Amino acid sequence: MISKISFTRISVLFAVALLFILAGSCEQEAKDNTTPSTSEIVIQNNQVVVSSLIGHGAQWGGYDLLPEWTGQKFFSQEDWNKLTRRIDFLKPRFVRIMIDAGWNYAGEGYYDEQYKPERLLPILEYCQKNDITVLFGEWGHKYLNNTITDIKHEWVGWAAEYLNWLINDHGFTCIEYYNMVNEPNGNWSTTDGNYRLWRDLMQEFSDSLSKKNLADDIVLTGPDIAVWDNGYLNWMDRTQQDLGEQVGLYDIHTYPGQEFVRSGEFRNLLDAYQEAVPSGKQIVVSEIGFKYNEADGDLKEKNEQREDADPYASDDSNMMVYDSFYGVDMADAIIQAMLEGYAGAIVWNMDDAMYNSPDYEAGDSYAARKLKRWGFWNILGDEVFADAPRGAIDEQKRPWFYTMSLLCRYFPDGMEVYDVELPDKKGLRAVAGKYNDLYTLAIVNSNYSGYDNVVLRFEEGLELEGLKKYYFESQTGSRFKGNRDDQGFAMPEKTDLSLDLDEGERINIPGQSLTVYTSISYQR
Repeated sequence: MISKISFTRISVLFAVALLFILAGSCEQEAKDNTTPSTSEIVIQNNQVVVSSLIGHGAQWGGYDLLPEWTGQKFFSQEDWNKLTRRIDFLKPRFVRIMIDAGWNYAGEGYYDEQYKPERLLPILEYCQKNDITVLFGEWGHKYLNNTITDIKHEWVGWAAEYLNWLINDHGFTCIEYYNMVNEPNGNWSTTDGNYRLWRDLMQEFSDSLSKKNLADDIVLTGPDIAVWDNGYLNWMDRTQQDLGEQVGLYDIHTYPGQEFVRSGEFRNLLDAYQEAVPSGKQIVVSEIGFKYNEADGDLKEKNEQREDADPYASDDSNMMVYDSFYGVDMADAIIQAMLEGYAGAIVWNMDDAMYNSPDYEAGDSYAARKLKRWGFWNILGDEVFADAPRGAIDEQKRPWFYTMSLLCRYFPDGMEVYDVELPDKKGLRAVAGKYNDLYTLAIVNSNYSGYDNVVLRFEEGLELEGLKKYYFESQTGSRFKGNRDDQGFAMPEKTDLSLDLDEGERINIPGQSLTVYTSISYQR
């Protein structure tokens, strides 16, 4: 028989247990009815940061050692067809082509435009045919062996004469911008960091353009400085003060580290130089690639080890172009540039076979097969470099071609680019633009972790229809997720999508990924 006290204890215990059960049930019900926490990416389509893109592309040209390496003045038809098929798909809107007088029109010490036209002219013909804007220019003047204070003035006149020959005699109106000297602020430049010398060269070249009646056809570009920090802002200010309207487009080169870009600090650097541009002028990044440092973990050491292991890699190479993460990092950097108001970005570079970098101290000849490995491929991989460690795949497209093709194709020249309000999440960036009532949205996450339940919307809401969705996700080594056709070119993951960007669309953004939504279409 149960005593009254025992029964009371049991009743109390039962009541307490029931309360816990009910409380737990209510808590679970509350969780089920709670909207998951969200972050928002808000496209500020009432705030334009670039009124008209020039577009994105790559450094192209060079190939000056083709005769020494292959015995031919130009590519085989097979290689040229392969190269141009790929560039057809890339659809660069903006390329930089740099020449050297000694390689192109003054190799014997006197002016001769027919000296070596075999490699340059077909490239310019391709750009002309495909409406690609060209930033043209010259590396420098050292071929004359003159000193810093004694530049031979005929070089400036010859450069203007050669430009006149290309534009007026050959009709290369695709050459719209001109860059007189590469990276004049550096001690590796032919101006040895001498601002006044560069300024005087620019002034003299501008005068030469006027004499050739080219001043209305060519936009002088500068200062073309290489920057890692804010230490060269004075070049921007002095260019504006001294050259004024003679410089129509401003440009910088930058080679950031991975952590600098992924952390978002890169935007601060870009912002500083963009803020120094005078009102009414545009700025572009006319060279961009990654150079690793101590903040990037073991990437610097890993890059050097790969250079050492490859007999055809110079010490001016980025050996991570073989890895899929490079495609995400480059997309991140270019998206940051657009958000900071840059009208275009030109990556370094198109093709390993363009330039070499011999080690003369080690006894290399000028024609040494020491490549600047930075490209989307090495188009001479099979013929000249087949015994390289990666020889079997050297001519193949590398992963970052996939992401760059999306940025080139779907952020075309003339596009209006909007500001974006981003949540505070490492590695997460987004940009959007409008082109002839068509839209492109690109979202990159260079962080290793993904972000779920992010709301994507426009500040002034609208619904986008007929969209294609492209998706790239970096995996180990060169592996990546991303739809491709039988030639390895990017294909959409989904088509005919609609996005309600008034109420907002919830999306998940995996780590190490680039997603592009676009209503712009091409035949291929």
